[in-house]
Amino acid sequence: MYMRFVHVTVKPAAMADLSRLYEEKVIPTLHAVPGCLYASLIQGALHADECISMTLWETPQQAAAYERRDRKSVV
Repeated sequence: MYMRFVHVTVKPAAMADLSRLYEEKVIPTLHAVPGCLYASLIQGALHADECISMTLWETPQQAAAYERRDRKSVV
């Protein structure tokens, strides 16, 4: 299993929109990608304007293939 983190800083007024986008678009898109086992958006406890997108993959190669995909076809 391979874990990938992406750090994001968000304006406080946009946090609800980001959460909604992640729930409605990003998670379903990732779950349709071969090898993606789990996706979650985690908001910082000490810094509420920071989030981490965490994904779990079957292999590092599948995560890398997702990173190389055609960005126009994704959310």
